[in-house]
Amino acid sequence: MKFKIKSLRKSIFTVLSVTLFLLGCEEIPSDIVETENSTYQITNVSAPGEIVLSGIDTTFSVSAEVKNSQNINSISARFYNPLNKFLEEIQLNISGIDDIQTGTRFTGALKLDSASENGKYKIEFYVDANQKNNLEAIHYLNFDDGKSNQPPVLIDSTLTAPDSIKIPEQIQNYLITIKVEDPQGLNDIAEVYIDYFFPDNFKINIEMYDDGINGGDQVANDGIYSIRFMPTEDPRFIGANRLEILAIDRKNQISNKVVHNIVIYK
Repeated sequence: MKFKIKSLRKSIFTVLSVTLFLLGCEEIPSDIVETENSTYQITNVSAPGEIVLSGIDTTFSVSAEVKNSQNINSISARFYNPLNKFLEEIQLNISGIDDIQTGTRFTGALKLDSASENGKYKIEFYVDANQKNNLEAIHYLNFDDGKSNQPPVLIDSTLTAPDSIKIPEQIQNYLITIKVEDPQGLNDIAEVYIDYFFPDNFKINIEMYDDGINGGDQVANDGIYSIRFMPTEDPRFIGANRLEILAIDRKNQISNKVVHNIVIYK
C-alpha cells in the first residue's frame, strides 16, 4: 500500500501500509436497496438532510412510502451514530392513505440532543414481509450540536517517529503515530496529515489514518493516527527531513502544529 499523497513530484516512498434549525429544504439523497420481492415496493424515504441544534434537544420525523403495503407486516427504522454504533430502532406507523403513485406513507420520530455527537448519522429502513426482515433503504443526515467549535489538538508527547536513520543499514518500515483529540469528539476530526519537507525543502502532503486498516493503524477510531514510512537510498533523503503534523476538523479549523526532524545519513 502507498501513502495517499495530495501533492507529489515523484513517488519516492514505499509504504506497507426546544428548537431545531433545518438547513434548507434539500435532503441528502437516500439509497433504495435492491431486494428480491415482488409483493411491495419502497418508492421513497424521507428525513432531514442536515440538522443544527439551537436548544437542548429535538425530535424529527422519518418516513417511508410503500406501494402494495397490504403485503407487509411492519416497517422499522434503525438509527446509527457517526461511528456506526446502533442507537435505537423504532416502528413506523401508517400516516397517509394509499396513493396509486407513491403508496402508503409510514412515519415515526427520532431524537437528537446536545450530548449527541456531531457528524453523519445513518437511518436504515427495514420491511417485515414474506417471513423476512429486509433492508430496503438507507438515509444519511448531518448533525451539528450548534456549540461554539474548537479546533482539534495534537498531543505532542504521544508522537512516535524515528529521530535518525542510517542507510542502507537501517532501511525498514517505521510506524509514525500521534494521538489527536477534539473537544467536539473524535468524529469531528476530518483529516490528519503530515507536511513532509525534504532536505532541499521540497514538500509533499501525506495523509495519516485512524481506520484500523490503512497506514499500519492498529485500532480504528481510537484517536491515534498512523502512517508507515520507509526511506530509500535515493540521495534526496540525505539530511534533515522535517515533518509538520496538522489536523483539521469538519469546520476547517486547524490544530496546533507538531514538528519533528528525521536525520537520514549514510
